[in-house]
Amino acid sequence: AETLQILRTWMEASNNSGSGHDPDSQALQAYLARQESFKRRYFVRKHSLPLTLGAIGLGILIIIGSTVIGNVLKPPRTAGMNARQVVEAYYGSLNSLDVELIKDAVRNGVGQDLVSLADNLFVISQVRMGTERRNVRMPVNEWQKAGQPPLESGLMLFGIADLKIQDEPGKLDTADMAKFIVSYEICTSAPKETGQGMPSGMVAEFQPRTDAVTVMPNGKQGAWIITGIVRLQEGSLRSVEVPLRPATGTIQ
Repeated sequence: AETLQILRTWMEASNNSGSGHDPDSQALQAYLARQESFKRRYFVRKHSLPLTLGAIGLGILIIIGSTVIGNVLKPPRTAGMNARQVVEAYYGSLNSLDVELIKDAVRNGVGQDLVSLADNLFVISQVRMGTERRNVRMPVNEWQKAGQPPLESGLMLFGIADLKIQDEPGKLDTADMAKFIVSYEICTSAPKETGQGMPSGMVAEFQPRTDAVTVMPNGKQGAWIITGIVRLQEGSLRSVEVPLRPATGTIQ
């Protein structure tokens, strides 16, 4: 730093003497420019890791921010559905494990028992499909339509059966509210084991339920949303033994 100051003083004295464009002055200017460039390069090398991490962090923040904004602006999957169709989507989508559609049908905090069940079943089925390389899902409505046949060992039998949606008795039809009485059976299953710990069949459990459901417009692209679910009735579990057939094939 002391040497640079001496050189600057000498250059200023040379300029004041009237020459201003002598070769020594031009050489000194070139030298000082190289020194400044060297300082910048040294600073970048010395702080390369923090600068790199900062750039990566900024990029991640931009990606997260754009994703959040995109999700906020994205219309719900229920857009264009009427009130009854939204109720059917909420309950019926458990059979297809369409978690996004189930969540779009309800306001945050409403109907979380079905949302949590769908989340858990989806995670379990995806993990098993990834490890076993075969289909592990059997929605209960498809099983019933097929005549309740024996199932392949290891299949998950689950979902909503006998879904019925009726207008609430005595309700007033309005443009900003709809009320329904929804009856259904929710089905889950587990292997039935022999004394040696080997599965000898499957036990499907059905629980009848009746809900009072309130649906209102949510103001987002004309979509309706479920704002209230009241459990009116919850019956006793009904167990059904399902025989097994040998496992076949793998998923593509």
